[in-house]
Amino acid sequence: MKTTVYTVGATTPVLIHSTSFGSQTIYVQSTTQDIHLGGSNVSSAQGLDVPKLGFQQVFMDEQETLYALAATGTATVKVLSPSNS
Repeated sequence: MKTTVYTVGATTPVLIHSTSFGSQTIYVQSTTQDIHLGGSNVSSAQGLDVPKLGFQQVFMDEQETLYALAATGTATVKVLSPSNS
């Protein structure tokens, strides 16, 4: 497994993970703000909410992308994923 850290703002969704081959399960945690997860059009109304210091397990199929958006300000987002991704 490997951890990747992103800085995510509240206005433009940030790509935090993509799969190119095979499916995989990842874990997402925001350490500074609540965040919203979803596709490239993620918003507070359409995203899956993850509270500050909470984590979300996400199953991603092949050729999928996952974006994050901070609820306010900026958020530090950690993604734990398989080493081969």
